[in-house]
Amino acid sequence: MIDRLDTQPQSDRPETGVTGSPRQCDNDTPPRKEFNDQAFFAEIDRSQTESMWGYDHFRLWTDRNDDFESCYVSDGQDVYYGSRPFYVHLADNPGTLSGDILRGERGLPRYDCNIEIVGNDIKEVEFKKPFYPWEVEGDERYSEHLNEDAKDLLYSLFIIACEETQHFTKHARTHREIEVLLKCRGSYRVAQLLGRTEDNRLVFPTYERFIATARIHRSIANVHKWMLGVIHGLSAIHSAGYTYCDFRLDNLLGDDPIILADLECTLATPACMAPELTTKVNLADEDYTVATDIYGLGHLLRGLYYANNLRSRYIDWPVPPPFKEIYEACTQHDPINRPSLAELQNMFENIVE
Repeated sequence: MIDRLDTQPQSDRPETGVTGSPRQCDNDTPPRKEFNDQAFFAEIDRSQTESMWGYDHFRLWTDRNDDFESCYVSDGQDVYYGSRPFYVHLADNPGTLSGDILRGERGLPRYDCNIEIVGNDIKEVEFKKPFYPWEVEGDERYSEHLNEDAKDLLYSLFIIACEETQHFTKHARTHREIEVLLKCRGSYRVAQLLGRTEDNRLVFPTYERFIATARIHRSIANVHKWMLGVIHGLSAIHSAGYTYCDFRLDNLLGDDPIILADLECTLATPACMAPELTTKVNLADEDYTVATDIYGLGHLLRGLYYANNLRSRYIDWPVPPPFKEIYEACTQHDPINRPSLAELQNMFENIVE
């Protein structure tokens, strides 16, 4: 049986810390800091334009092949371009030819051939077909159809009479997705599962898309507010025993409150993967940890700055103050050095708008 949803008005809800208890006010309130949005976002826009120039001009990136998706590999990236297509392997060696090409700073030294570039060494190679994890036989995480083990749980949901103006529906795919949604019911920072339709689609309240809000209402104060909201939603998912995995701007909904959606909680978009994930060919569920989620939060913070999803993990989009130290803490290469979710919340709360 489905539990009753918490109907407490959002405006009356206390903001809670990751432990679930209301935050207490400190009598020794830090002095108010003044942040200059205009100067801040002027620098952001300048950095974005500068870093994207090569991706918008060099043929390797402008003539990408739609049928062969470029993919990250353990030492860099395999890219496919042209109608043929042509294959290019680029090793991530910063400060060399291959590293510069990956970062959009230089074009290929020659085109219309299959080549491998490692550092400054170039050699022609045979065409290599990309490896796509979703082509692995038997891995139901990539299936577009409802997994067999999810059917009983789906059929246990109440049938909801949908109204187009009030509800959003989507196909269910995995047992985990439904399980996470049920365990996070009542968390107003997580998309709320209401039930299912007669044709077995999951039913949710209608939420506004967030990515447009991020572009129109970007400010330092809003980035601060949005990130604290995401942390509270992520806390609910972690408390349920899962990791979120996929920290993309288009997986966020609403604004006040901000809502975490797409709770399949199984796979991360390659551009926002923690480095310990990128070295593995076929990721297992246990490879995703709280530490990989913290790295994803750093990626999301940078995306909120630029109001966009990164086209490549190699694009240099700097994160200036006041969140620079938080970003650097989240994206530490060694997962042991990343902060906990509670520590991360404290870091944000210590930034006074």
